[in-house]
Amino acid sequence: MCAPLWLRHAGPSALPRLLALVTPHVGEYTVGEHYLGCLAAMGRHARPALPAVTALIDRRDRIPVNDSTRDAETELDERLLAAALDTRRAIVADVTAHHHPPRPGPGV
Repeated sequence: MCAPLWLRHAGPSALPRLLALVTPHVGEYTVGEHYLGCLAAMGRHARPALPAVTALIDRRDRIPVNDSTRDAETELDERLLAAALDTRRAIVADVTAHHHPPRPGPGV
């Protein structure tokens, strides 16, 4: 949760370190949702993490999880996938908005 704040405070020089800390763990069922939320909050700054997020989305096997029931394990998988999809949308939307700012309307 602090990574976007750290990025805002330290500036772009902190980006490689933040991504190095967060990106390798996006597929872990214990912290993946939190780390994906961090990347989503970072928006376009998290663009270098897109391949890892996309690989998580495209993964065909289940995450290695040992939860109480098969249903609980499936729910963890589904939540991680939903978080990855949300993260990709947030990063791509921010990249697109940054490169193509809205045009002023009439009379502006």
